[in-house]
Amino acid sequence: MQGPLLIGMRVLVVPVPRWRHVAVLFIRDWRRRKRLNS
Repeated sequence: MQGPLLIGMRVLVVPVPRWRHVAVLFIRDWRRRKRLNS
């Protein structure tokens, strides 16, 4: 039981920081574009 649970936890935990990092980069780029346009 512990093995599959650890794999499931890893699958859930690993993508979160990546998505957060992607979101931060996207927001940063969007703000830069918005500032350049205005």
